[in-house]
Amino acid sequence: MQLTWHSNHSTADKPPKVQAALSQARRGSAASSSVEGDVPHSTQSAHGEGSASAHPRQYLFVAGRPAKRRKRQHVLGSTTARNASFVSKGTPHLDESKPSQVPADTYPVPLVSTNFGVVQTQVELCPAQLPPPPDATWLHGQLDPDMITEVEAVGTPDSESLEQCLQIQHSQDSPAAWSPTSSESLNGSSSYLTESEYTSQTSLSYIPQFCFPTLHDKFSGLLDMYDQEFCNYPITSDFSINPYRYRPETTKGSQHLLHAIMAISCHFRLRSPSQASPPVETLSHKGAAMVLYQGAFAGAGIYNNALSLLDTALALWQLEATISSLNIWRSHLTDAYHLLELYGGVKKWSTSRKANVQVSMILWWDAMVSLLARTECVLPYAYLETVLKTEGRQPWTFYQLNGCPRQLFVPMTQLANLSGRKWSKTASVLVKEIEQSITNYIYPGRGLECDSDDEEAMHTERDRYHCCEGFRYALLIYILRIFPWPRTDSPAQVGARISFLSRVCLDHVAACRPTSFIQKQLLFAVFIAGSETHNTAHRALVEDYCRRWYEKFGYQMYMTVLDVMGAVWAKRDAGEQDFWWGEELDARRAKEGDFVQFCFG
Repeated sequence: MQLTWHSNHSTADKPPKVQAALSQARRGSAASSSVEGDVPHSTQSAHGEGSASAHPRQYLFVAGRPAKRRKRQHVLGSTTARNASFVSKGTPHLDESKPSQVPADTYPVPLVSTNFGVVQTQVELCPAQLPPPPDATWLHGQLDPDMITEVEAVGTPDSESLEQCLQIQHSQDSPAAWSPTSSESLNGSSSYLTESEYTSQTSLSYIPQFCFPTLHDKFSGLLDMYDQEFCNYPITSDFSINPYRYRPETTKGSQHLLHAIMAISCHFRLRSPSQASPPVETLSHKGAAMVLYQGAFAGAGIYNNALSLLDTALALWQLEATISSLNIWRSHLTDAYHLLELYGGVKKWSTSRKANVQVSMILWWDAMVSLLARTECVLPYAYLETVLKTEGRQPWTFYQLNGCPRQLFVPMTQLANLSGRKWSKTASVLVKEIEQSITNYIYPGRGLECDSDDEEAMHTERDRYHCCEGFRYALLIYILRIFPWPRTDSPAQVGARISFLSRVCLDHVAACRPTSFIQKQLLFAVFIAGSETHNTAHRALVEDYCRRWYEKFGYQMYMTVLDVMGAVWAKRDAGEQDFWWGEELDARRAKEGDFVQFCFG
């Protein structure tokens, strides 16, 4: 490198000097050589400043720009030759004009010297350190093993399960990239790495990642999807006090509720219509939710957290309904009833708007289970009377919850209680009064009057009418089948009446648009009427209904209804005309035990 000195150069324009290099050159012996020229030590010490004209002073010039920063490799190589070329006495320079014979696809990786003195004096000559990792905000307690980390750019949180995220976390947090042990393991007989080996060993070090302190923060995207979409599946239409929307409670740290919601979300997000068993992630979160829920149920703070546990009870009920329609439903109802009583009973929970909606949903399930099992309800009738008082004053209706208006839900609950009692004259009179009230029910406007000129609103109003009529005729069929108390009609006349009502009920089901979510609420009506039909077209209708809504939402109860109806049809086609759906349900329950029941709603 040619260096010149011009008279017009000022002191400020001079290239900077490296103190470490100058000190080393001055401390060198007379025989040692510098980068630009030899300066004997004896000559410099013998002359003062006045002898500058006789013996010109020699300067050591260094480049003003620092050496190009290069990334440091993770495989240690030999640095003996380079150190010797700069600091060893009497050692000749390396011939840089003859490059070493290194394969084209390898990287020369020098070993790190353990001579710290040399490293200190040659700070400008050694390769620069690797660039520091990108700045990241470390949250308090991040090193806690209970904290959950989040990985960026590997997929949206709502499309990943907990197990998948943890696998990615483990692969990225592995110390194999930077630990001394891994560095030693990479050292071999050769000081060079092939390009493929270098890429594979360093790729994990450059994956950016974020850390979240809680599981709720990790899956916030999936929880948002639940609150915006999945929580609307069990009900007829969404409203402001949706009993399945749990975001405010989730943020309070209820882990059993969080796992229950995650299990439901994994079911709707990951399920496949061709797969009979639920996703593994669903079962994993369900198990965690059950353990935490049972522990909280038996804890000392149950009196203060009763309503929070009720949220989890509703979520677990919905989750169980997606897996099987045969379950210990009455045990779940009993647990919910105990929670409400521990909270303070009717006087306490009736003051909460959300609790009123939740109790209404539990009353619906109680009626469904009791109708199919022909047993009395678990919840007292006072609960129904309480929610009936508040329904008209709150922005929700029984129809918005279950597709069944209060004019039909009340007699439905009464029939459920009467189905578990023995015959008596009083019960017979009550059944006749209930039957008369159901027969006289008329939907307002018969689905022909709509307050809006919007076409979709008109179709929706017509679907509501057909939905209510479907429930009405299903209850009339139920009365004829379950309460055969002394009647003036002959068995043949009763059978003909049931067959006709079955047709009318299924006609209303078919008239409800298949694309409307309202139709999915008619599963109970489809089961009661479909089990009684002999018409091939109607059987095909109910089969299509069950398969379509099962593929849409994955609730196992749709396929169970189809299976039970198929067994009843087979018996009747074989000549057993008196065989009915109650006998088939009882036979299936007997295989599991009296502690299990069916729920088709």
